[in-house]
Amino acid sequence: MRITSRYLSLGPVIALEAAENHKRAMRVVYELDTEKHEFLSEWVLVTSRPRFFNLPVLAAAARPINAVTGMRTWTDDYSNLYSVLR
Repeated sequence: MRITSRYLSLGPVIALEAAENHKRAMRVVYELDTEKHEFLSEWVLVTSRPRFFNLPVLAAAARPINAVTGMRTWTDDYSNLYSVLR
């Protein structure tokens, strides 16, 4: 899932939902200019396959997603944009 945003860090939201459904989520960022920290796109990959992130191409690119303290799962009735502001 592409989650590119200058203002929101949506990775933790997706990772929490994945974990609650017994899946694993990892972040992949395609950087355009590492000196300026500009990036072209940010992705979250979610899988239920235990060894999926052991594939060489993913092992080199995928990174863990940092949890946000106190974050709870988003639902139709609850979300908190302040918790994911960059």
